[in-house]
Amino acid sequence: NPPTQDELIRLAKSEDTQKEKEETIIGFKTVRFHGPDFIDEFTKDLIPSADFLMETFPCARFIINIRGDVEKQVESWKNSFSLDLDGDEIRQYNKWLINVAAHLGQDRARLLDMSEWSKRDNSGVEVLNDLIEWLGFEDCTYDSLLHSNKNGYGIDRQRMFLGENCRYKGN
Repeated sequence: NPPTQDELIRLAKSEDTQKEKEETIIGFKTVRFHGPDFIDEFTKDLIPSADFLMETFPCARFIINIRGDVEKQVESWKNSFSLDLDGDEIRQYNKWLINVAAHLGQDRARLLDMSEWSKRDNSGVEVLNDLIEWLGFEDCTYDSLLHSNKNGYGIDRQRMFLGENCRYKGN
C-alpha cells in the first residue's frame, strides 16, 4: 500500500530512514508500444520489448489495455495522436498486445478490454474489482467507476471508497 501522506512527510524529513525510502514503492508507469509512425519495425515484434520490461522490472505486474471497439479506437487515436489509421491496423496492434499479454503470462499480465470495463452503467466495476484482487489487494471493492474524461474532458468529482479493511495482502 502506498504510505499515508503523514508517513510520506515523515520519510521525506527523516535522515535516518534511507532504507525505508528505498523499500517504498509508489506509483505506476504507462508504457506505449508504438513509435511515431505506428507501424514500423519496432512494433512488428513486441516480444523483445516485453522481455526487456520483465527483466528490468522483475517484480512488476502489467495491465495491458486494448479497445475491442475498433471504430472508437481509430477515432480516439486520430484525435489524440493525429494518426490516420484504419481498423485493420488497430486490429493488428490489438493482436500484438494480446500476444504480449500471453507471453508475459497470467501471473505477470492482465489483459483488459476498455470497451468492456469502462461502460457508463458501472458493469465494469466487477472487472476492476477482479483486477485489484489480482494485483494483491484484499477486502477492497469499487462500488462505481471514476471517469477521467467525464462528459468530454470534465473532472469526475465523485469520491472513491474501497472499504475500511482494504489493504495489500500481508499488511
